[in-house]
Amino acid sequence: MHRLDPLLILILTLASLSASDVRSVSLVAPDVICVHYDDGHVDYKGFDKDWPATRFWNKPLNARKAADPATFTLQGSDKAYRTGRNPLAVGRKAKGTDFVMPAIWGTVSKDDESIQEHWVYLQFPEPLTSGADYTLDLGGTANNHNQVQFTLNELTLRTPLIHVNQVGFATNSPKYAYLSQWMGDFNHAPHRDGGLDLSALDGQPFLLLPWGATSLADAVFEGRIEKRKKRTDPDSRAGKDKVAKEAPYGKHGNFTFADVWQCDFSSFTTAGEYMVVVPGVGRSFSFEVGDNALRDAYYAASRGLFAQRSGVDKEMWPGYVWRRSHHPDDVVVFYNASDRDPTHHGRFKHQGQPRLEDVWGYYHDAGDWDKYIRHDQITFALLLLYQLKPENFADGDIGNRYRVDGKWIEEGENGIPDLLDEARWQIDFYRRARAELKEKGLGSGGCPGGYTGQEGGANARPSWMSKRPWSVSAEHPDATYNYAGMAALYAKQLSTLDAGKHSKDIALYSSEAEEAFAWAEKNKGGDEYRALSAACLYALTGEGRYQQAFKQSFAKINRWLPTAGSRPWEQAAAVYALLPDDHAGLDRGLRDGLVRKSIVDAADGMVNPVERRGFRFAMAWKTNYMLGSHSTPRVHMLAYAYGFTGKQKYLDGVHTTVAYFLGGNETNTVWVTGLGEKPTTAVFHLDSFYAPEFDLNSMVYSNPIIDGLTHYYSGMRPWVGPKGAGYEPWGWLSAYPKFTHDSWPKGEARFENRWSIAGSEFTVSQQNLHTLFAYGYVAGPAPAAYEPYTVRPELKLAKPQISGTTLNLRVSASDNTRRVVYYCDWHPIGESFAADDGFMLKWDRSRSAIASGSATITAVGYNHSGYQTWPQSHAEQRIELP
Repeated sequence: MHRLDPLLILILTLASLSASDVRSVSLVAPDVICVHYDDGHVDYKGFDKDWPATRFWNKPLNARKAADPATFTLQGSDKAYRTGRNPLAVGRKAKGTDFVMPAIWGTVSKDDESIQEHWVYLQFPEPLTSGADYTLDLGGTANNHNQVQFTLNELTLRTPLIHVNQVGFATNSPKYAYLSQWMGDFNHAPHRDGGLDLSALDGQPFLLLPWGATSLADAVFEGRIEKRKKRTDPDSRAGKDKVAKEAPYGKHGNFTFADVWQCDFSSFTTAGEYMVVVPGVGRSFSFEVGDNALRDAYYAASRGLFAQRSGVDKEMWPGYVWRRSHHPDDVVVFYNASDRDPTHHGRFKHQGQPRLEDVWGYYHDAGDWDKYIRHDQITFALLLLYQLKPENFADGDIGNRYRVDGKWIEEGENGIPDLLDEARWQIDFYRRARAELKEKGLGSGGCPGGYTGQEGGANARPSWMSKRPWSVSAEHPDATYNYAGMAALYAKQLSTLDAGKHSKDIALYSSEAEEAFAWAEKNKGGDEYRALSAACLYALTGEGRYQQAFKQSFAKINRWLPTAGSRPWEQAAAVYALLPDDHAGLDRGLRDGLVRKSIVDAADGMVNPVERRGFRFAMAWKTNYMLGSHSTPRVHMLAYAYGFTGKQKYLDGVHTTVAYFLGGNETNTVWVTGLGEKPTTAVFHLDSFYAPEFDLNSMVYSNPIIDGLTHYYSGMRPWVGPKGAGYEPWGWLSAYPKFTHDSWPKGEARFENRWSIAGSEFTVSQQNLHTLFAYGYVAGPAPAAYEPYTVRPELKLAKPQISGTTLNLRVSASDNTRRVVYYCDWHPIGESFAADDGFMLKWDRSRSAIASGSATITAVGYNHSGYQTWPQSHAEQRIELP
């Protein structure tokens, strides 16, 4: 493993304690340095604690001082900087990345309601020299450093300039890294209106090196940097939002507000761990190349959906169990025959209604614990995913484990691929509910349309503490069509395994499907649900009556737009389009004509903009900015189209889209919690907010969100507000330059505000469905053995050795530790990759702005995927600072 030059702290004059912490110093061009500041940290309160229990560690940056070129001085060992020089120009962008709930304080503008991060860009007169040593004097703008010393070693100096998938690339997929940087209010030639100009690098080499390489000569691939898009090239032409009356993407329709260059290494196929290096600038995050390089993303998304199961105790990781929620033994569940609208809380009536005992086991959303018909599309998506890529899934590859009626169920040991176990979850909810209604004389064979609480919302508590009365709505033909279709398709997929071993289940679910379909036919549901159900039953049985029902209903559907691919009519088309030529009685003219053409038209509407877009992700050209447009990969239609056309553009579109959402985007963020070196952190997820085990009470660690979740990202307007917890524009107040839809690129407009409904909430049907489908599709063949990324490093901090005023910090660490970051109280003081030297960091206290006296030194370790240690007493020590 290579050694990263630790951040050396050479503070010549004491800085004011009213200053931010510097997190890193890097280059974004040979003559432009980026200084990343972080003002602090919020330690969020847990459940049943008063709001003052939320602790706010915050020392804001002196923005006026940071905007003055005279503040900064660069001195180096090369000729150009032998005597200190100031930058020619300075620019800054900033935004809140930690927030407390504004509704508690009754205002949306108090300075202490958000903590900012800042990126300050310094343009110097001459390019820096590879291999030279430099000292950047920060002029008192940082609390933890006043001078930072670094070597321009491209193998160790990571740069935010390079945007690349942090998880991995499939062996034969397109592979790109993008070079781009929006620098806020920076405006000095040649970098105008915040956009970094990299013309000097056009045509210059980039290198691919193994992770841990010690010399540029170790490069395994060399390519040329190419201009891709101008900052004025449109990425979208979405129209004005109906309420906000504004276009979401600014006057140019551009997501980035900066020119984009690319590094294409698609032809490289050797398995391993690598990094992209731009000579004279720095390296990227690391990533894998290989057949199974994306399996971690599939695992994370699978666990994120598992976390949303209700009705059972769930083992989230070995020894840690989340309590069950909304089980009839814990809450009162009534049948409401007068309500056929499964989402209408206002019609909730339970007085005098029959009580139900065996209706449980659905998926709930982030903070509303209800079950809706639209959640059913998850099951169809998982079953279609298995049909497209059965080789990607195996029994035990996820290994979900839950407890019901006192018995642990081991899904990884039942001989059925774990993806199909997940698909079965909602099928069994409907099977139990249907049987319960029939047994109690409350139903005639249909399924309830929904499962809802007495009022909307979750009342700021975890799901397992929601004890309000619950209502099961009346039988609903659309829900019953869904149940019939998912049961049929599940039986069909089971039959592709060892049919003899699963014959009882195949017979059970086949019979259930036919009975439910017959009931729905008598009760006349919607054509989109009928078409989907009939297609599934036809796929299972080959009976002409089901094909005829599909034809009748599909012909009435006129909703084809380039959309996400998860609507009932889209899934109906997919089931029928993927039928083989020899399927009994198949109308190949219908399949090859209207049905497949509908999918191809929709897929083209998603994939054709890919090459017109700077960062190559699939989204319809006029898609608006909301509900996960920039966080959630929606690739169903591309996968379906590739499944029957074999056209490479659809498969390539899937892979470049996945790469964007896994870190190859404008902010280098993996839009999945817990995954990658820079994952998103603030999802509105009440079970995580209020899980007692997640209340870490730490100056260093943030209260975590369970792995595998993706949020809405942001939106044009608030859905709750203006002073409520869900007010998205409240986060905009933390932005510099001032946030407007014209002034900030939407590729950077995510504010990590855990309370924002329009930005941070998710639903299982709008996020989990898509992430699991996309990452499962690219996961690669299921390996014989798979070790998840979720093994946390273990550290033990050695007693700091004091030599004069220098503290030598070391740890003993588990083998999976990649890097260690050290803190003094809540201030980061440096990081080390030096595994062969106990992750050594030298801290010279005589030049530190942190006051002498008692302080806590904490070491935090990270594995190869960025998965960090859990707070542990043996990784911190209370000492007296000299």
